[in-house]
Amino acid sequence: MKVAVLGDIHGNLTGLEAVVAETQALGIEEYWLMGDELMPGPSHLEILERLASLPYTVRLRGNWEDSYLHARAGLYPRKTPLDLFVYRQSLHLDTFLNDSHRQEIQSRSIYLHRKVGPLRFNLSHHLPKKNWGRDLVPPFEQADLKALFAEDEADVAIFAHSHVQGLHYTKEGQLVLNPGSVGQPYFPWDTLRQDLRAQYLLLDIDESGLAQIDFRKVAYDFDLEIKRALDAHIPYFDFYQHLMKTGIRLSNDPDYLISYHQKMGTQQEVEDYFGIQF
Repeated sequence: MKVAVLGDIHGNLTGLEAVVAETQALGIEEYWLMGDELMPGPSHLEILERLASLPYTVRLRGNWEDSYLHARAGLYPRKTPLDLFVYRQSLHLDTFLNDSHRQEIQSRSIYLHRKVGPLRFNLSHHLPKKNWGRDLVPPFEQADLKALFAEDEADVAIFAHSHVQGLHYTKEGQLVLNPGSVGQPYFPWDTLRQDLRAQYLLLDIDESGLAQIDFRKVAYDFDLEIKRALDAHIPYFDFYQHLMKTGIRLSNDPDYLISYHQKMGTQQEVEDYFGIQF
């Protein structure tokens, strides 16, 4: 069986379309969707509809889905400029989704255990009980990988979240894989960061185990994705354009965020919409 593992699309429909086109040409039979499908990119309903049409057997809830649901309920933290960034992104998304969409998102698990052929897989967006945080964002210790096997005994663990494609082994020899990011690949090293093609993982599973582990990269039209963002009038358009061109997140700069929020009146806009106070 050929499985495509897709994670961290983050609203990037153009990247997703390129990945799906390649997987269909390769005869993929099953998809595992690892979460963080929406925000901060410009596409939302189109991505939900496209993913719903795929023959997926796994669809996890990522930390960005939870961030949206928590912001909508006024439960997301309200302490930092990045918190305000999340609320403003959630405000924009909220105008497009309905209760049916929200219920479907809420119904997803953050962790699943599956057996395919002779292999047992633990599948999580980040950790089995925690789909957010930096526990497995490089650099991390090899011992930290053991947390991926805390819920169920397994041979292979797959997690997303870090946006970094990777293959690791625990000290006991269990295999750990990360498919990378469809919509926002991440490379700490400057030279590697020049390659911002959409990423995913292809697994060929047969009666003996993993016949093939293929970390894939797919070129797509960055200018089209930026145009889609411009046409959609997304908040933080300049941030998104910069991310598409450089792979660097301006949202990680608190001083830049503070200046932007003051200029745009973001805090008042968010407080008025959600009925909260920062």
